[in-house]
Amino acid sequence: VAMRAAHRATRHRHVRHCSVREVGRVERLDPFPHFLHRTEFNYMDSPHYWRTEMAKSRLAIGKKHSDCDFIIEVRDARVPFTSAQHELTHVMRPGTRRLVILNKSDLVSPRIAKRSRQAIRDTGVPCLLTVASQNRGVGHIRQAALEAVRPKWKSIGMWMMVIGLPNVGKSTVINSMKELAFSASKYGQPGNKLVHGVTRTPAATGPLPGTTLHLMHHQISNTPRIYIHDTPGVMLLKDKADPERNLKLCALGIVPEYQLKGGAMIVCDYVLYRLNMARQFQYVDVLGIKEPTNDVKWLTNYIAAEQGTYQAGLARPGAGIDWFLKQFREGNFGPFCLDHIPTPEELERLRGLRYLAEPPGPWGPAEYPGTSFANKHLPEEMS
Repeated sequence: VAMRAAHRATRHRHVRHCSVREVGRVERLDPFPHFLHRTEFNYMDSPHYWRTEMAKSRLAIGKKHSDCDFIIEVRDARVPFTSAQHELTHVMRPGTRRLVILNKSDLVSPRIAKRSRQAIRDTGVPCLLTVASQNRGVGHIRQAALEAVRPKWKSIGMWMMVIGLPNVGKSTVINSMKELAFSASKYGQPGNKLVHGVTRTPAATGPLPGTTLHLMHHQISNTPRIYIHDTPGVMLLKDKADPERNLKLCALGIVPEYQLKGGAMIVCDYVLYRLNMARQFQYVDVLGIKEPTNDVKWLTNYIAAEQGTYQAGLARPGAGIDWFLKQFREGNFGPFCLDHIPTPEELERLRGLRYLAEPPGPWGPAEYPGTSFANKHLPEEMS
């Protein structure tokens, strides 16, 4: 009864501002209107992923970043806020130019990708959408860096550094930038020296986190001379107050599943829970089942049986779990964003809250919030 009431409330919030025609459209978009999804998830563990190489990498990044002209922070577009590497960006010297890249933006809808980009830009940090594996949007990185800074010495060139969590595509971004430089040299003017002396050796990439173990540098182009540091992924500190944060990262392969007490089964259950909550039932068509389900054990056993993976005469659910997570990470269940992306109305409210939180002085308003000056410049709903 409680699940039915919660489902009706969720569905009512979704359609209460729609016209009669739009309500009918919502009904058609949901092929299983009578399916009751779970409204809560039991977060049993707050996993933490830390390797000894990360401590060495963090020290190396701290020493090298002060010599870099430009910092590129790579995030996963499916978790644009959860994958923020704020522990490294907060310790950088003042005045460091930084660009945020939302990589794998093809795995979310264009509307969500643009809203995520705008939310980050509202904080005063430039942001770009890229799909590094397809060389899409990567060419704007070089342009943004050249427009933002000028190298101190032309003979040394511009030095950039790529930072981010594990397995968000940092090395893939570097390889894409190098590939575009070689392509521009090949089809550019004859005799150009764009990649003269630049090696084709790619940065190491892989499907699992932790492929890059040491800080390395690569030359991207010769005219202008651009170098870039490839850094290992450094994880965030453990946050028991937000157990869902690292579970999101596990769902995308940023944190290994074995870090959880329940293993990959918990991660698979969380993905199923989020898909059902969003009423995104493409997995039903992909699997060829009759209707959605909340039972992850039945689902993984069904997948294992369909694939013919048996152990001691029984279907091996581990194979079903791996297949289900792989399909989700590759976007075969449809574009999906695990973070809540603020709407334009919410962004406007956040701007007002940010104004309230700023202290008076050269970096904030001239007076404390609550004074006549502060209230005069607030939106009507905030003042």
